[in-house]
Amino acid sequence: ITNSGRYWFRRVLNCQIIPYDQEYLNDILHTSANAFGNGYFDRTAIANDTENYAVVALIDGEFAGYCFGKIEVANSVERITKLDTRVLPDDVRIANEDGNLGIIKTIAIRRKFRGHGIGTKLIQASENELKSRGAKCIIVPSWTVESKTPIKSLLIQNDYSEWLENRSYWKDECEAKKFECVAYDGKCKCSVTFYRKGRI
Repeated sequence: ITNSGRYWFRRVLNCQIIPYDQEYLNDILHTSANAFGNGYFDRTAIANDTENYAVVALIDGEFAGYCFGKIEVANSVERITKLDTRVLPDDVRIANEDGNLGIIKTIAIRRKFRGHGIGTKLIQASENELKSRGAKCIIVPSWTVESKTPIKSLLIQNDYSEWLENRSYWKDECEAKKFECVAYDGKCKCSVTFYRKGRI
């Protein structure tokens, strides 16, 4: 029996998902810096070529967010996770062996547009792109701070489940100050939690 409760409604914005173009690079850099910090961004990963894909979201022509990733070469899971993963889930293992493991490397939404369904549309567009390139399994490395993963609910809503966590993924680079983390306060508090798609 429910005695009381509350509903929150947010309008799903009508956004357009398009392939990345160089004109959106500064928008991506600013959104990335606000979300994660400066210095970790690899601009060579933002491309649409035989190796990488990248998409951006527009609301009435205004930049709202981005997502990018790639199909990984065979036997690259240990490099991606930075862990000795001797036992892998069967779908990850087979895709890793066959060279058709898809990865959504980064997704970020501008603050003013968060909570309006844009993340889901970016993920769905990314999944379609990866599947068109032959992906048989898709994983997502997600930034986690003190056991909180900002995009956890977004991933769960889109049929992803938590698979693996590397608690020291950023530690060496962070403490060497190779980038500026928004959560750093004298020690590294971040980890990477890997999610994998239920079925594609």
